[in-house]
Amino acid sequence: MNTYDKVMNACHRLNAESYEMQALCTKKRKQQFVPCAKAEQLMKVLRNSEHFGTCHLEASITPCACHPTLTESQLIDYEYDDTYKKANHAGDLKALYPRLYNGRK
Repeated sequence: MNTYDKVMNACHRLNAESYEMQALCTKKRKQQFVPCAKAEQLMKVLRNSEHFGTCHLEASITPCACHPTLTESQLIDYEYDDTYKKANHAGDLKALYPRLYNGRK
């Protein structure tokens, strides 16, 4: 798996979980989405051609409201799990936001 795929896998999942948390807190449709700070750190690899290892380390220690207890090993798991990226490309909202679509068809 190349660096691009790892970054995109993690960013899809981090931002999906961030959106889900923000939507659950407001109980209504979001007017503005705030991306996960950890995903923003990882995106530096693609935007600024920064070193992947450095951005990965910065992302793992960056504080964010949506993933306060995310460890570095969990972040690595996110990078190798393409479930959320595939669900996003397929438009499968139930897979992307399971807590928002709990019990709905």
